[in-house]
Amino acid sequence: MVMEYDELTLDETEKLKALRRQKIQVIKNIEAIKSELYEVTSQIESFGFPVDCEDPAERRRILGCQEFNNNPKQGLEYLFEQGLLERNPTSVARFFVEEHERLSKVVLGTYLGEVRKEFNMEVLDAFTRLHDFRNQEFLPSLRHFLLSFQLPGESQKIDRILTSFAEWYLEQNPTMFRSPHEAYVLAYAAILLNTTLHNTNAKSQTLGLADEKVFVRTLLDYDRETDLPEDLIRRVYQDIKNEPIRAASDDGLDGISQNGKVLMKGWLLKLGGRVKSWKRRWFVLTENSLVYYTTPDRQRNVKGVIPLDGLNIRLSQERTKENSFELFSIRNEVIKASKADKDGSSAPGHHTTYRLAAATTAERDRWIRMLESVTHKIAERRGARSTSVDCTTGTGSVNPRLSTRFMSASLKRSVGAGSHPDLPSQQSALNNH
Repeated sequence: MVMEYDELTLDETEKLKALRRQKIQVIKNIEAIKSELYEVTSQIESFGFPVDCEDPAERRRILGCQEFNNNPKQGLEYLFEQGLLERNPTSVARFFVEEHERLSKVVLGTYLGEVRKEFNMEVLDAFTRLHDFRNQEFLPSLRHFLLSFQLPGESQKIDRILTSFAEWYLEQNPTMFRSPHEAYVLAYAAILLNTTLHNTNAKSQTLGLADEKVFVRTLLDYDRETDLPEDLIRRVYQDIKNEPIRAASDDGLDGISQNGKVLMKGWLLKLGGRVKSWKRRWFVLTENSLVYYTTPDRQRNVKGVIPLDGLNIRLSQERTKENSFELFSIRNEVIKASKADKDGSSAPGHHTTYRLAAATTAERDRWIRMLESVTHKIAERRGARSTSVDCTTGTGSVNPRLSTRFMSASLKRSVGAGSHPDLPSQQSALNNH
Protein backbone atom coordinates (compact mmCIF):
# COMPACT_ATOMS: atom_id res chain seq x y z
CA MET A 1 0.00 0.00 0.00
CA VAL A 2 1.47 3.36 -1.08
CA MET A 3 0.47 6.37 0.97
CA GLU A 4 -0.10 9.77 -0.62
CA TYR A 5 1.45 12.94 0.78
CA ASP A 6 -1.98 14.28 1.73
CA GLU A 7 -2.53 11.22 3.94
CA LEU A 8 0.54 12.05 6.07
CA THR A 9 0.66 14.40 8.98
CA LEU A 10 2.92 17.42 8.71
CA ASP A 11 5.45 15.78 11.06
CA GLU A 12 5.45 12.54 9.02
CA THR A 13 5.93 14.49 5.79
CA GLU A 14 8.99 16.25 7.18
CA LYS A 15 10.45 12.95 8.42
CA LEU A 16 9.92 11.40 4.96
CA LYS A 17 11.67 14.31 3.26
CA ALA A 18 14.55 14.03 5.74
CA LEU A 19 14.87 10.29 5.04
CA ARG A 20 14.99 10.94 1.30
CA ARG A 21 17.69 13.59 1.76
CA GLN A 22 19.58 11.12 3.93
CA LYS A 23 19.26 8.45 1.20
CA ILE A 24 20.67 10.83 -1.41
CA GLN A 25 23.60 11.65 0.88
CA VAL A 26 24.29 7.95 1.54
CA ILE A 27 24.35 7.29 -2.21
CA LYS A 28 26.82 10.16 -2.65
CA ASN A 29 28.98 8.78 0.16
CA ILE A 30 28.98 5.32 -1.44
CA GLU A 31 30.07 6.82 -4.78
CA ALA A 32 32.82 8.77 -3.01
CA ILE A 33 34.05 5.59 -1.29
CA LYS A 34 34.00 3.75 -4.63
CA SER A 35 36.03 6.54 -6.21
CA GLU A 36 38.53 6.53 -3.34
CA LEU A 37 38.84 2.73 -3.51
CA TYR A 38 39.43 2.99 -7.27
CA GLU A 39 42.22 5.54 -6.73
CA VAL A 40 43.88 3.52 -3.95
CA THR A 41 43.72 0.35 -6.06
CA SER A 42 45.25 2.22 -9.00
CA GLN A 43 48.07 3.53 -6.81
CA ILE A 44 48.83 0.03 -5.50
CA GLU A 45 48.85 -1.40 -9.02
CA SER A 46 51.02 1.46 -10.31
CA PHE A 47 53.80 0.14 -8.06
CA GLY A 48 53.52 -3.23 -9.78
CA PHE A 49 51.99 -5.02 -6.78
CA PRO A 50 49.00 -7.33 -7.11
CA VAL A 51 46.23 -5.80 -5.01
CA ASP A 52 46.07 -8.91 -2.81
CA CYS A 53 49.87 -9.22 -2.37
CA GLU A 54 50.36 -9.59 1.39
CA ASP A 55 53.58 -11.66 1.40
CA PRO A 56 56.46 -9.39 2.56
CA ALA A 57 59.06 -11.50 0.72
CA GLU A 58 57.06 -11.28 -2.51
CA ARG A 59 56.75 -7.50 -2.13
CA ARG A 60 60.52 -7.21 -1.62
CA ARG A 61 61.12 -9.40 -4.66
CA ILE A 62 58.87 -7.18 -6.78
CA LEU A 63 60.72 -4.11 -5.51
CA GLY A 64 63.98 -5.83 -6.43
CA CYS A 65 62.72 -6.38 -9.98
CA GLN A 66 61.73 -2.74 -10.27
CA GLU A 67 65.10 -1.62 -8.94
CA PHE A 68 66.89 -3.95 -11.37
CA ASN A 69 64.99 -2.38 -14.27
CA ASN A 70 66.18 1.04 -13.12
CA ASN A 71 69.71 0.04 -12.06
CA PRO A 72 70.76 -3.62 -12.44
CA LYS A 73 73.67 -3.42 -10.00
CA GLN A 74 71.61 -1.80 -7.24
CA GLY A 75 68.66 -4.11 -7.89
CA LEU A 76 70.74 -7.26 -7.49
CA GLU A 77 72.51 -5.85 -4.44
CA TYR A 78 69.13 -5.18 -2.83
CA LEU A 79 68.04 -8.78 -3.52
CA PHE A 80 71.34 -10.13 -2.13
CA GLU A 81 71.02 -8.05 1.05
CA GLN A 82 67.39 -9.11 1.53
CA GLY A 83 68.41 -12.76 1.33
CA LEU A 84 66.21 -13.31 -1.71
CA LEU A 85 69.14 -14.28 -3.96
CA GLU A 86 72.41 -16.04 -3.35
CA ARG A 87 75.46 -14.11 -4.52
CA ASN A 88 76.41 -16.50 -7.32
CA PRO A 89 75.84 -16.65 -11.11
CA THR A 90 73.48 -19.64 -11.03
CA SER A 91 71.13 -18.00 -8.53
CA VAL A 92 71.06 -14.76 -10.53
CA ALA A 93 70.47 -16.60 -13.81
CA ARG A 94 67.61 -18.59 -12.30
CA PHE A 95 66.11 -15.32 -11.00
CA PHE A 96 66.25 -13.90 -14.55
CA VAL A 97 64.30 -16.89 -15.86
CA GLU A 98 61.76 -16.98 -13.02
CA GLU A 99 61.06 -13.24 -13.21
CA HIS A 100 61.12 -12.88 -16.99
CA GLU A 101 57.69 -11.23 -16.95
CA ARG A 102 58.73 -8.49 -14.51
CA LEU A 103 62.25 -7.80 -15.78
CA SER A 104 62.97 -5.44 -18.65
CA LYS A 105 64.37 -7.43 -21.57
CA VAL A 106 66.31 -4.38 -22.70
CA VAL A 107 68.03 -4.06 -19.30
CA LEU A 108 68.55 -7.82 -19.13
CA GLY A 109 70.27 -7.78 -22.53
CA THR A 110 72.49 -4.91 -21.43
CA TYR A 111 73.48 -6.81 -18.28
CA LEU A 112 74.23 -10.05 -20.15
CA GLY A 113 76.29 -8.10 -22.67
CA GLU A 114 78.73 -6.61 -20.14
CA VAL A 115 81.69 -8.47 -21.60
CA ARG A 116 84.26 -6.72 -19.38
CA LYS A 117 82.65 -7.98 -16.17
CA GLU A 118 83.53 -11.56 -15.29
CA PHE A 119 80.53 -12.10 -13.00
CA ASN A 120 78.12 -10.97 -15.73
CA MET A 121 79.70 -13.39 -18.19
CA GLU A 122 79.33 -16.23 -15.70
CA VAL A 123 75.68 -15.25 -15.31
CA LEU A 124 75.31 -15.24 -19.11
CA ASP A 125 76.62 -18.79 -19.40
CA ALA A 126 74.44 -19.97 -16.50
CA PHE A 127 71.42 -18.20 -18.03
CA THR A 128 72.04 -19.81 -21.43
CA ARG A 129 72.26 -23.25 -19.81
CA LEU A 130 68.79 -22.83 -18.33
CA HIS A 131 67.40 -23.05 -21.87
CA ASP A 132 66.49 -26.52 -23.12
CA PHE A 133 67.59 -27.02 -26.74
CA ARG A 134 67.72 -30.82 -26.68
CA ASN A 135 66.54 -32.38 -29.96
CA GLN A 136 65.56 -28.93 -31.23
CA GLU A 137 66.47 -27.62 -34.67
CA PHE A 138 69.08 -24.89 -34.78
CA LEU A 139 67.11 -21.86 -35.99
CA PRO A 140 64.04 -22.38 -33.76
CA SER A 141 66.44 -22.66 -30.81
CA LEU A 142 68.14 -19.40 -31.77
CA ARG A 143 64.77 -17.68 -32.16
CA HIS A 144 63.68 -18.89 -28.73
CA PHE A 145 66.94 -17.78 -27.12
CA LEU A 146 66.74 -14.28 -28.62
CA LEU A 147 63.22 -13.79 -27.25
CA SER A 148 64.44 -14.13 -23.65
CA PHE A 149 66.29 -10.77 -23.72
CA GLN A 150 67.00 -7.94 -26.14
CA LEU A 151 70.29 -8.49 -27.96
CA PRO A 152 72.68 -5.51 -27.66
CA GLY A 153 73.91 -3.88 -30.86
CA GLU A 154 77.69 -3.93 -30.36
CA SER A 155 79.51 -6.69 -32.24
CA GLN A 156 81.74 -7.64 -29.28
CA LYS A 157 78.68 -8.23 -27.09
CA ILE A 158 76.85 -10.15 -29.80
CA ASP A 159 79.99 -12.23 -30.31
CA ARG A 160 80.12 -13.26 -26.63
CA ILE A 161 76.39 -13.96 -26.35
CA LEU A 162 76.28 -16.08 -29.50
CA THR A 163 79.39 -17.94 -28.39
CA SER A 164 77.57 -18.90 -25.18
CA PHE A 165 74.54 -20.01 -27.20
CA ALA A 166 76.64 -22.02 -29.68
CA GLU A 167 78.57 -23.89 -26.98
CA TRP A 168 75.43 -24.88 -25.09
CA TYR A 169 73.47 -25.78 -28.22
CA LEU A 170 76.23 -28.13 -29.38
CA GLU A 171 76.56 -29.65 -25.92
CA GLN A 172 72.87 -30.54 -26.01
CA ASN A 173 72.95 -31.56 -29.70
CA PRO A 174 76.44 -33.03 -30.22
CA THR A 175 75.75 -34.40 -33.72
CA MET A 176 74.52 -31.12 -35.24
CA PHE A 177 77.93 -29.45 -35.72
CA ARG A 178 81.58 -30.44 -35.64
CA SER A 179 82.46 -27.61 -33.24
CA PRO A 180 80.92 -24.67 -31.33
CA HIS A 181 82.64 -22.42 -33.87
CA GLU A 182 80.41 -23.77 -36.66
CA ALA A 183 77.27 -23.14 -34.61
CA TYR A 184 78.54 -19.65 -33.79
CA VAL A 185 79.23 -18.81 -37.45
CA LEU A 186 75.74 -19.90 -38.52
CA ALA A 187 74.09 -17.99 -35.67
CA TYR A 188 75.93 -14.77 -36.50
CA ALA A 189 75.23 -15.20 -40.20
CA ALA A 190 71.53 -15.71 -39.43
CA ILE A 191 71.37 -12.37 -37.63
CA LEU A 192 73.22 -10.58 -40.44
CA LEU A 193 70.86 -12.15 -42.97
CA ASN A 194 67.81 -11.16 -40.94
CA THR A 195 69.04 -7.55 -40.89
CA THR A 196 69.67 -7.61 -44.63
CA LEU A 197 66.32 -9.11 -45.61
CA HIS A 198 63.98 -7.43 -43.16
CA ASN A 199 65.47 -4.11 -42.04
CA THR A 200 64.64 -1.70 -44.86
CA ASN A 201 67.24 0.75 -43.57
CA ALA A 202 70.01 -1.79 -44.08
CA LYS A 203 69.30 -3.06 -47.56
CA SER A 204 71.34 -0.47 -49.46
CA GLN A 205 74.39 -1.11 -47.30
CA THR A 206 74.44 -4.87 -46.77
CA LEU A 207 75.01 -5.65 -50.44
CA GLY A 208 75.18 -9.28 -51.53
CA LEU A 209 73.93 -11.25 -48.52
CA ALA A 210 70.28 -10.93 -49.58
CA ASP A 211 71.04 -13.19 -52.53
CA GLU A 212 70.70 -16.85 -51.58
CA LYS A 213 73.59 -17.97 -53.79
CA VAL A 214 75.94 -15.39 -52.25
CA PHE A 215 74.83 -16.29 -48.72
CA VAL A 216 75.35 -20.01 -49.31
CA ARG A 217 78.72 -19.55 -51.04
CA THR A 218 79.92 -17.22 -48.28
CA LEU A 219 79.26 -19.81 -45.58
CA LEU A 220 80.59 -22.73 -47.60
CA ASP A 221 83.88 -20.84 -48.11
CA TYR A 222 83.92 -19.23 -44.66
CA ASP A 223 87.14 -20.63 -43.16
CA ARG A 224 89.02 -23.89 -42.65
CA GLU A 225 87.30 -24.56 -39.33
CA THR A 226 83.82 -24.36 -40.81
CA ASP A 227 82.21 -27.09 -42.90
CA LEU A 228 78.48 -26.42 -42.77
CA PRO A 229 76.10 -28.64 -44.77
CA GLU A 230 74.73 -26.78 -47.77
CA ASP A 231 71.17 -27.98 -47.16
CA LEU A 232 71.30 -26.54 -43.61
CA ILE A 233 72.53 -23.17 -44.90
CA ARG A 234 69.76 -23.06 -47.51
CA ARG A 235 67.14 -24.05 -44.94
CA VAL A 236 68.25 -21.25 -42.62
CA TYR A 237 68.12 -18.78 -45.51
CA GLN A 238 64.61 -19.79 -46.56
CA ASP A 239 63.28 -19.88 -42.99
CA ILE A 240 64.53 -16.36 -42.26
CA LYS A 241 63.31 -15.07 -45.60
CA ASN A 242 59.83 -16.43 -44.89
CA GLU A 243 59.73 -15.56 -41.19
CA PRO A 244 61.94 -12.82 -39.68
CA ILE A 245 63.71 -13.41 -36.38
CA ARG A 246 61.56 -11.47 -33.94
CA ALA A 247 62.95 -9.11 -31.35
CA ALA A 248 62.27 -9.42 -27.64
CA SER A 249 59.93 -6.73 -26.38
CA ASP A 250 59.41 -5.07 -23.01
CA ASP A 251 55.69 -4.78 -23.80
CA GLY A 252 54.98 -8.44 -23.48
CA LEU A 253 53.98 -9.54 -26.97
CA ASP A 254 57.36 -10.28 -28.48
CA GLY A 255 57.89 -9.31 -32.07
CA ILE A 256 54.86 -7.00 -32.23
CA SER A 257 55.68 -3.42 -33.14
CA GLN A 258 55.05 -1.42 -29.96
CA ASN A 259 58.06 0.87 -30.18
CA GLY A 260 58.13 4.59 -29.57
CA LYS A 261 57.89 6.83 -26.57
CA VAL A 262 54.83 6.72 -24.33
CA LEU A 263 52.46 9.57 -25.22
CA MET A 264 49.61 8.80 -22.83
CA LYS A 265 48.58 6.11 -20.38
CA GLY A 266 45.70 5.39 -18.05
CA TRP A 267 42.72 3.21 -17.23
CA LEU A 268 39.96 2.60 -19.78
CA LEU A 269 37.15 0.10 -20.06
CA LYS A 270 37.25 -2.24 -23.06
CA LEU A 271 34.29 -4.13 -24.48
CA GLY A 272 35.24 -7.67 -25.41
CA GLY A 273 35.06 -11.38 -24.70
CA ARG A 274 32.86 -14.13 -26.11
CA VAL A 275 30.11 -12.87 -23.84
CA LYS A 276 30.44 -9.14 -24.41
CA SER A 277 31.32 -7.34 -21.20
CA TRP A 278 33.30 -4.26 -20.14
CA LYS A 279 36.68 -4.97 -18.56
CA ARG A 280 39.05 -2.47 -16.94
CA ARG A 281 42.43 -2.33 -18.68
CA TRP A 282 45.57 -0.20 -18.40
CA PHE A 283 46.21 1.41 -21.80
CA VAL A 284 49.52 2.80 -23.08
CA LEU A 285 49.57 4.95 -26.23
CA THR A 286 52.84 5.06 -28.20
CA GLU A 287 53.79 6.58 -31.55
CA ASN A 288 52.65 3.40 -33.33
CA SER A 289 50.30 1.38 -31.17
CA LEU A 290 47.80 1.22 -28.37
CA VAL A 291 48.87 -1.49 -25.90
CA TYR A 292 46.68 -2.73 -23.06
CA TYR A 293 47.47 -4.61 -19.84
CA THR A 294 45.68 -5.93 -16.79
CA THR A 295 47.87 -3.73 -14.54
CA PRO A 296 50.25 -0.77 -15.05
CA ASP A 297 53.26 -3.08 -14.58
CA ARG A 298 54.36 -3.12 -18.24
CA GLN A 299 56.76 -6.05 -17.83
CA ARG A 300 53.85 -8.41 -17.26
CA ASN A 301 50.11 -8.86 -17.70
CA VAL A 302 50.01 -7.64 -21.30
CA LYS A 303 46.68 -8.42 -22.95
CA GLY A 304 46.98 -7.04 -26.46
CA VAL A 305 48.48 -4.64 -28.99
CA ILE A 306 46.48 -2.54 -31.46
CA PRO A 307 48.61 -1.08 -34.30
CA LEU A 308 47.12 2.32 -35.19
CA ASP A 309 48.06 2.41 -38.87
CA GLY A 310 44.89 2.63 -40.98
CA LEU A 311 42.58 3.30 -38.02
CA ASN A 312 40.28 6.19 -37.17
CA ILE A 313 38.41 7.28 -34.03
CA ARG A 314 34.79 8.23 -33.45
CA LEU A 315 32.28 8.56 -30.63
CA SER A 316 30.49 5.30 -29.93
CA GLN A 317 26.76 4.74 -30.27
CA GLU A 318 27.04 2.24 -27.40
CA ARG A 319 24.16 3.19 -25.09
CA THR A 320 25.12 0.86 -22.26
CA LYS A 321 28.26 2.81 -21.38
CA GLU A 322 28.82 6.55 -21.03
CA ASN A 323 31.93 8.28 -22.41
CA SER A 324 32.59 5.50 -24.91
CA PHE A 325 34.44 5.79 -28.22
CA GLU A 326 35.64 3.48 -30.98
CA LEU A 327 38.75 2.63 -32.93
CA PHE A 328 37.76 1.35 -36.38
CA SER A 329 39.39 0.32 -39.64
CA ILE A 330 39.09 2.99 -42.33
CA ARG A 331 38.73 0.25 -44.97
CA ASN A 332 36.42 -1.89 -42.80
CA GLU A 333 39.12 -4.57 -42.65
CA VAL A 334 40.13 -6.77 -39.73
CA ILE A 335 42.51 -4.74 -37.56
CA LYS A 336 45.99 -6.32 -37.46
CA ALA A 337 46.00 -6.52 -33.68
CA SER A 338 47.46 -9.20 -31.43
CA LYS A 339 46.15 -10.49 -28.13
CA ALA A 340 47.67 -12.72 -25.47
CA ASP A 341 46.49 -16.31 -25.21
CA LYS A 342 46.16 -18.07 -21.87
CA ASP A 343 49.59 -19.65 -22.34
CA GLY A 344 51.19 -16.22 -22.86
CA SER A 345 51.71 -16.55 -26.61
CA SER A 346 50.23 -14.04 -29.04
CA ALA A 347 47.32 -14.68 -31.38
CA PRO A 348 45.89 -12.47 -34.14
CA GLY A 349 42.86 -10.37 -33.30
CA HIS A 350 39.65 -10.53 -35.33
CA HIS A 351 38.01 -7.13 -34.72
CA THR A 352 37.14 -4.40 -37.20
CA THR A 353 36.20 -2.12 -34.28
CA TYR A 354 37.42 -1.68 -30.69
CA ARG A 355 35.03 -0.06 -28.22
CA LEU A 356 36.54 1.75 -25.22
CA ALA A 357 35.14 3.94 -22.45
CA ALA A 358 36.69 6.53 -20.13
CA ALA A 359 35.68 7.49 -16.61
CA THR A 360 34.73 11.07 -17.56
CA THR A 361 33.85 13.04 -20.68
CA ALA A 362 36.99 15.15 -20.33
CA GLU A 363 39.17 12.04 -20.13
CA ARG A 364 37.41 10.51 -23.14
CA ASP A 365 37.98 13.67 -25.19
CA ARG A 366 41.66 13.75 -24.19
CA TRP A 367 42.16 10.16 -25.37
CA ILE A 368 40.38 10.90 -28.66
CA ARG A 369 42.54 13.98 -29.31
CA MET A 370 45.77 12.05 -28.66
CA LEU A 371 44.69 9.06 -30.74
CA GLU A 372 43.67 11.30 -33.64
CA SER A 373 47.03 13.07 -33.45
CA VAL A 374 48.89 9.74 -33.63
CA THR A 375 46.82 8.29 -36.48
CA HIS A 376 47.23 11.51 -38.50
CA LYS A 377 51.01 11.42 -38.05
CA ILE A 378 51.13 7.75 -39.06
CA ALA A 379 49.16 8.59 -42.22
CA GLU A 380 51.57 11.43 -42.99
CA ARG A 381 54.58 9.14 -42.53
CA ARG A 382 53.01 6.53 -44.77
CA GLY A 383 52.44 9.15 -47.46
CA ALA A 384 56.04 10.35 -47.19
CA ARG A 385 57.37 6.80 -47.47
CA SER A 386 55.41 6.20 -50.65
CA THR A 387 57.23 9.05 -52.42
CA SER A 388 60.77 8.70 -51.07
CA VAL A 389 63.41 6.09 -50.33
CA ASP A 390 63.80 5.41 -46.60
CA CYS A 391 67.52 5.45 -45.71
CA THR A 392 67.17 6.32 -42.03
CA THR A 393 66.61 4.51 -38.77
CA GLY A 394 63.29 4.58 -36.95
CA THR A 395 64.48 7.71 -35.14
CA GLY A 396 65.04 9.59 -38.35
CA SER A 397 68.85 9.61 -38.30
CA VAL A 398 71.26 7.69 -40.47
CA ASN A 399 72.16 4.42 -38.77
CA PRO A 400 75.86 4.72 -37.95
CA ARG A 401 76.22 0.99 -37.23
CA LEU A 402 75.38 -0.20 -40.71
CA SER A 403 78.53 -0.60 -42.74
CA THR A 404 79.42 -1.30 -46.36
CA ARG A 405 81.44 -4.21 -44.94
CA PHE A 406 78.30 -6.37 -45.10
CA MET A 407 79.74 -8.15 -48.17
CA SER A 408 80.47 -11.83 -48.35
CA ALA A 409 84.01 -11.10 -47.21
CA SER A 410 82.67 -9.36 -44.11
CA LEU A 411 81.73 -12.71 -42.61
CA LYS A 412 85.38 -13.74 -42.47
CA ARG A 413 86.42 -14.02 -38.85
CA SER A 414 89.93 -14.42 -37.52
CA VAL A 415 89.97 -16.77 -34.57
CA GLY A 416 89.94 -14.74 -31.37
CA ALA A 417 89.23 -11.45 -33.14
CA GLY A 418 85.94 -9.61 -33.00
CA SER A 419 86.18 -8.39 -36.58
CA HIS A 420 82.48 -8.21 -37.35
CA PRO A 421 80.97 -4.81 -38.09
CA ASP A 422 78.57 -3.48 -35.48
CA LEU A 423 74.96 -4.44 -35.94
CA PRO A 424 72.02 -2.17 -35.28
CA SER A 425 70.34 -2.80 -31.94
CA GLN A 426 68.17 -5.90 -31.82
CA GLN A 427 64.95 -3.92 -31.80
CA SER A 428 66.08 -2.25 -35.03
CA ALA A 429 67.86 -5.16 -36.64
CA LEU A 430 65.34 -7.85 -35.81
CA ASN A 431 62.08 -5.96 -35.71
CA ASN A 432 62.26 -3.00 -38.10
CA HIS A 433 60.42 -4.35 -41.07
